[in-house]
Amino acid sequence: MSGSMQLEKMKLLMTGHVCYDLADAPAVALVAATNITALTQQTVMTTLQVSYPVNAIVTIVDTTPSLTGGTFSLIGRNQDGVPTTETFTYVAAGAYTGNVAWSYVESILFALTGTFTAPADETVAVATGTKMGLPVGPNGELVSVWKDVHAGTLGGAVGVYNRTYSTVIPANAPNNDHSQEFFYTYKVKLV
Repeated sequence: MSGSMQLEKMKLLMTGHVCYDLADAPAVALVAATNITALTQQTVMTTLQVSYPVNAIVTIVDTTPSLTGGTFSLIGRNQDGVPTTETFTYVAAGAYTGNVAWSYVESILFALTGTFTAPADETVAVATGTKMGLPVGPNGELVSVWKDVHAGTLGGAVGVYNRTYSTVIPANAPNNDHSQEFFYTYKVKLV
């Protein structure tokens, strides 16, 4: 028996169910457009937090194209409560869509190059995305999502799920008024 076969046998197959009641619609502002140089850890921690695990979309505006590159990182906890950092490489102003489903965003760190000019020139905003997190535990690995229930009605399509980040983009987007339920299978490492 090969080593990879042995490792696969050392995982427990589990089923999961999660219900996000009154899940926010996408594009809820977590951090309103703020001058990058004025954004601090305290600014981020005192703004709105997500009400369910969901990815973030970071929008950077640079009206005079003065930023030339660098990185920025979101720091917090994923859907399983595991400390996580997601780093983006800055290419140009615009929206950057993350993959991590955040249960809590603690801070944003910028290591950008270029010139910072007027207070309203280089701004950043953070909003919720459409990728919802499915808890699988720190040693878990998503296998499949097999049922998506939107507003108490079983939908035909499940949506698109990502095994690497244990997320799903539901076929029916949440809308603030209904519950969003997922039934899924995942593996847990026994060692």
